Amino acid sequence: MFLMLGSMACIVGASEAFEPMFEDLLAGRVEAIGDWSASHLAKSLAWQLRHEKKCSLFLNAVPLEAHEAAISAGFRVPEIEDGSTPAFLYWFKGEPRFAELVRHSCRLGEGLELHELMRRGISYDEEGHYTKMCLENGPSFVCEVDGQPVCWSCTHLNGTMGMIYTPEEHRRRGYAKSLAAFQIDHMLRTEQFACCHVIQGNTASEEMVLGLGATKHDSPICWRMVLWPEEQLPALPEAPEKYEFSE
Repeated sequence: MFLMLGSMACIVGASEAFEPMFEDLLAGRVEAIGDWSASHLAKSLAWQLRHEKKCSLFLNAVPLEAHEAAISAGFRVPEIEDGSTPAFLYWFKGEPRFAELVRHSCRLGEGLELHELMRRGISYDEEGHYTKMCLENGPSFVCEVDGQPVCWSCTHLNGTMGMIYTPEEHRRRGYAKSLAAFQIDHMLRTEQFACCHVIQGNTASEEMVLGLGATKHDSPICWRMVLWPEEQLPALPEAPEKYEFSE
């Protein structure tokens, strides 16, 4: 099943169903479930066709198998696709329990105070728009020494822990571990659940979260764009009602 917001898709279900789902999407066999209308997808695709002469679908935090299934079903990989490295999901449940690991001064950020600092550690948000939204909509976190920030993080719009970034000159002093413990406890206190994505191959971060007792989900996750094949571009919707959910 696709969980779609415009042309952004999350995917749930058994892996053997991924390719048939993408084949259905290419064939226009889209049916809304519940109160969410499939017309949002149609409108997004129509806008892309009119303005960009192509249609794309962003696979947002989907199993890597889903991206592979999309290509197998007939979707194309964009020429500029960089094949971003997959990540693994780690999570914590229960009561806050890491206070003794916070060995440096850590606190919640205020508004946009960390905006310029956050942009230093995020390569995928050059203009800083996404970072700004994260800071405006979720808690941010900062570790300080003598009142100066040495490590910082935020919360992604989907509620997962944002990347903890420590500048080179402040690394290997335990600041990231202190901030991670502080952030996880804050999320456990407010949500009873905390989770993060760690890029495949980032052994330092993986060892840190596993050392804290995180549970790891075995299937890698990716964030990637796919394109409708040019010979199968969807028709512009002339009758939007046909995309509406029917009882």
